[in-house]
Amino acid sequence: MAASLSDSAAASGMAFLFDVPAVVEEVLSISNADAEDMMRTAVNSGLAIMEPETVEPVLIQILEAEGADLVTKALFDALLEDVCIPGSLEDAGLCAALDNIFYAVCQPVDPDDASNPNVEAATPQAVLMALSLLCEGGKSAKLAFAFRLLQRRAGAGGAVPLKAIVELFRTVLFTLYASTDGFETTDALVIIESVSSSLAEDIWRWLGKSVLDFEDLGNWYNAGGHSAAPWVELLDLKKWGHNQRSADAEMPGDNAEEWLLAARFEFPLAFELQHTLSFTTEDVGSLVYFLQETGFEAWSPAELCQTLAQASYQGSVEDKSSHPLLLSRSSYLAVLASMAPGASDASLLMANRIFDAFGIDGGDEDVVPLRDFAAAMALFCRGSKSEKLANAFNLFDREGVGSLGRTEAWRLFRALCHMVLQLQVPGPSQAESDAIARWITNSLFEMPGIAKNRDDSGEGTDDERISLEHLAEWYTRGGFKFAAWLELLDLRKWRIGGESVLVDEAYLSPAPVPEESGDMEGLDLPLGNGAHLRLAQMDVERTQTLLCNSGLPAYDPPHLAEVMGAFCVLLPAIYARGHPSQGKVLSRQAWAELLSHLVPTDALSGADLEDVLEPLSFLYDVLSMGEDQHYVNDFGLGLDLALAGLMTLSGGTKSVKLATIFSACAEEEIGGVSPRGLERILFAMLATLASCASGQHRDALLFESGEELKDIAELCAQRVLSAQPNAKAANLETLKAFYNNGGADYMPWLEVLDLTKWIPAVAMALSRSEDGGDVG
Repeated sequence: MAASLSDSAAASGMAFLFDVPAVVEEVLSISNADAEDMMRTAVNSGLAIMEPETVEPVLIQILEAEGADLVTKALFDALLEDVCIPGSLEDAGLCAALDNIFYAVCQPVDPDDASNPNVEAATPQAVLMALSLLCEGGKSAKLAFAFRLLQRRAGAGGAVPLKAIVELFRTVLFTLYASTDGFETTDALVIIESVSSSLAEDIWRWLGKSVLDFEDLGNWYNAGGHSAAPWVELLDLKKWGHNQRSADAEMPGDNAEEWLLAARFEFPLAFELQHTLSFTTEDVGSLVYFLQETGFEAWSPAELCQTLAQASYQGSVEDKSSHPLLLSRSSYLAVLASMAPGASDASLLMANRIFDAFGIDGGDEDVVPLRDFAAAMALFCRGSKSEKLANAFNLFDREGVGSLGRTEAWRLFRALCHMVLQLQVPGPSQAESDAIARWITNSLFEMPGIAKNRDDSGEGTDDERISLEHLAEWYTRGGFKFAAWLELLDLRKWRIGGESVLVDEAYLSPAPVPEESGDMEGLDLPLGNGAHLRLAQMDVERTQTLLCNSGLPAYDPPHLAEVMGAFCVLLPAIYARGHPSQGKVLSRQAWAELLSHLVPTDALSGADLEDVLEPLSFLYDVLSMGEDQHYVNDFGLGLDLALAGLMTLSGGTKSVKLATIFSACAEEEIGGVSPRGLERILFAMLATLASCASGQHRDALLFESGEELKDIAELCAQRVLSAQPNAKAANLETLKAFYNNGGADYMPWLEVLDLTKWIPAVAMALSRSEDGGDVG
């Protein structure tokens, strides 16, 4: 039975309405406030950046220390003290939300049952499954984690009895209901028991089995179970109020966009400030109408800024250093009239409302500062996020020195944020934009490891200056989490129900890669989910120069793995536990030292050496996109990501590279690479290949669609593991079985792991070596 979001529900602020098909008619409703509370609980507790597998050993240790089989409230509190952010539990609201989850999954107390401890307690499996909802990871990963918990309890053969699946459904539903207000516990118990049993009956009718493996559960879900249990999608935190794609988009059940936030989409502005940017269909409709009437999307940001600058005048306000150039309302409306002579009253009203929002405090209400206003108005133009950020950066770099101080960076973020905020009705005050911009600016200047230019004079806070490259580095290394709304600078990102709702894609899509003459015309490899890796001939030639100068193709995979292992450090067990890299990390400094060791620095000129070290240093940031940013900042990049990324550019065949990576990243306990570890390896390879592209295509793959690369890696990992059902880990044989049975068509990009297939110099060197010639 399909889930839906009615117009009345949307009007009342309801984010989700799920039909709960069972013998009773019931709807699971989660309001926008409920969704925000759930996200706040996950983020403020720190669970949102933890994998469920990290919580499990902590709970086991607590239970063993107490000799307990069930989790009491006291033991649950002890668990939270160990896994939550230190000091976070001083927040009474956070504690109450977490307590609600515990009590929701407690076993009922029966004083007449001698075996019952007569205290409120929950099974360890229920607690872990409930908390996993707040943890990092997609729906599939969390279902797999829950299934493994049930498998271990079931014991023999790894199959899980159907009644245990009932427990899984029951736990998920109780946890979801615990996030909502106004639902009576007694009613919830009756409904959830009925729903869970009904779903088990549906599985029995479809499979005819009383015991299941994980593949059985997936097959049922894909074949129609998603209609009976659409609320399973909410295991993925990305579905809670964020306008992001499904993390499991290949599954037939992933039709979440049909019923998820159908009337609105939201972007977080600042969790600490509790601001959320939320657009209704009416807001977007007004913007569409405004763009259609004015034709702004046909202009580039630079063209619009130049036109507005020509209409501006020298200011005479007191603070000339802040606002030397001003734009009057009459001049602005004259520009608008030249673009859209017949603009309607509605468009003129919106144009004036936007102008009013940028007025100078205490100044003439018919005047705005040119730089702030022009930077903001570029939102309506064609072009990517990167183009519009660069345009704004240049506007505020008044001296043309290629860098911004804190105040200038704050004005940049304030202008862009305030414009985006004005597209809500009613738009918030400039004070709110000021606060959000200040919070983001602080995160930019204070992020560890971000290089900053400093003037020779003084020690003031504004001595530090940020270049456009620093801004890109900050965004790549985690700034996107502080300012996700920057994605909306690209009008293609304004989507509801998965469709672009604004301008003609022809204005916005990057220009096609030109076909070059010569022996090669570049590469165009499908990655999955409709994404492509396009390397023009110039990209191939540039990568070839990089590889030849770096000497990386001279390293065979086992040798490279040995060298990289010598530069990594092993973290203490408390930090290594549950992490796919098993605690082996490379700090940014260690990465720089590794490059100095690998690259023949003495044989290269200064310019050639810079051309090698710059992209390879940038690769560290690219690979860091696959790692939790707190982990990178505190410890470094996981060796698994670093090894898979750099080995993509080394010598050796595809098979030898994969065999080396699987051997180096295997976990002894499971006899291979974990599903999460496989995702990371594939992501590192994809991201490294994407970094070989150039221009808008590279930016689109890495910065504007970085999450999509993770999704593609997750889908590929799931396909690989499906080649050997019930496998708890992946190894080279798993990959071979997949690749030789149709996987080559699904993941053709794996072929370019062999550099000889696309780097002519490497192929020529290998040919000469095989012929006994001098490789040089």
